[in-house]
Amino acid sequence: MRIPLLLAVLLAASTPAFGAGGSLFLAWNDCYGETGANWNLCFDCTGAAGVHSLYASYRLNTDAPGVLSLDATLDFRIPGYAEVPAFWQVWGGGCNDGFLVFKDEREAGRCAGDATTLCMTNGGQCFSGAIASAPGGFPGWTGILVSITRSSTSPVTLAAGRHYGFQLDIDASNALEAGGTCAGCVAAADLCLRTILLSGAAGHVDAIACDMPGSLADVTANYWGCTVSARAKTWGQLKALYR
Repeated sequence: MRIPLLLAVLLAASTPAFGAGGSLFLAWNDCYGETGANWNLCFDCTGAAGVHSLYASYRLNTDAPGVLSLDATLDFRIPGYAEVPAFWQVWGGGCNDGFLVFKDEREAGRCAGDATTLCMTNGGQCFSGAIASAPGGFPGWTGILVSITRSSTSPVTLAAGRHYGFQLDIDASNALEAGGTCAGCVAAADLCLRTILLSGAAGHVDAIACDMPGSLADVTANYWGCTVSARAKTWGQLKALYR
């Protein structure tokens, strides 16, 4: 199942204090621990590379029975900016509204070591949605909430071990460097998978936070060694930079 990211209000995240817990993982290009996964990604802001994919996964310390849904919170922070740059304004009405896309299926060749019990490999067992906030709380910061619910009323047991979470595709085709309208694709960004909450019919089943042992849930974009090439700008685009 592949749907555009719906962008609305921020749901503030707090560190859960219940459940057996586990560990969170976040990586570019593939799930953490797989060949090709990276913690830092240099964006191709020309749009030639298409989308840049971010993969979230988690490990459970013990079995989690009766699971019907997953909710996750992520932070996007762009250091040094008083306001979120236009390219990272992915909320409804923001410059890059519609260019952050959420997937709950596990793509072929990706995250091979992670179970897909909640939604199955093709995502067909789940209704999925994602809500991102308008900026708030800190300069250059926004938050995102991902929600995944089984389409079946039959809960499942998630066995102890690694599980696939979801994928976020960041489309660079609307970057200013690609001939689009949103400046700031080249800005360095910190991205963190902060929490995952598993719930069932009777309430919360398990909760995992990024400060739990073993978590590797922080990644960056456009940090050390990154250079960005750009397509030639039209005269109209150049004038727009100085208005």
